[in-house]
Amino acid sequence: MVQEICRDIKQLDYAKRHLQTTLTALKRLHMLVNAVDQLELMSSQRNYLAAASLLEAIFADFRSVGPMDLLEENFASEEERKAVFANLSAACAVVDALGKATREKLIHLFCDEQLMSYERQYGEGGECAGLQQAEARYTWFYNLLAAIGDRLNAVFPKHWRIARRVCIHFCERTRTHLLVQIGAHTPDEMDVTLLLKSLQRTLMFEHDAAQKFEE
Repeated sequence: MVQEICRDIKQLDYAKRHLQTTLTALKRLHMLVNAVDQLELMSSQRNYLAAASLLEAIFADFRSVGPMDLLEENFASEEERKAVFANLSAACAVVDALGKATREKLIHLFCDEQLMSYERQYGEGGECAGLQQAEARYTWFYNLLAAIGDRLNAVFPKHWRIARRVCIHFCERTRTHLLVQIGAHTPDEMDVTLLLKSLQRTLMFEHDAAQKFEE
């Protein structure tokens, strides 16, 4: 008897959470649709201050996501995850309609968010910043891509090629990191063998990335 009551309560609780998640997603989608209409109106009236506030609300959805490799930890259920992904996908459609400049800003923001952990570990002063960590750098990126690839496809429009953009940002940061490491040593201090190994591994990654993300 007690077990049956507990089971019924559990089912009701699950149904309540599912309903709340669905209502939240619908509410956000409705807000995004209204935001597009308001943005068009604000643009026609040259009310750019109000338009900027609306854009900030859309971008806030993506800031709240955080690193996508940790995303599963934030959801109580699969239904909630799907609802959030649907909401983010709708936000991308809104951003797409606003033009290239807005889209580029969002992509840049998103890529920076995904590489925060990489910057902490491998950036200047990080515990893995040295040239001897070249192999670990690229392994880190491959692991990231494996973890978030499906989620990127579920959220972002295909023509954004978001995985490629994350890779480009990763390469730009890696270049900066390695140049700092090389510049920190005089020619006499430099370990030539280590430098050549790092360069060879970097060229291998460059070749692999070019094949994976070729136009």
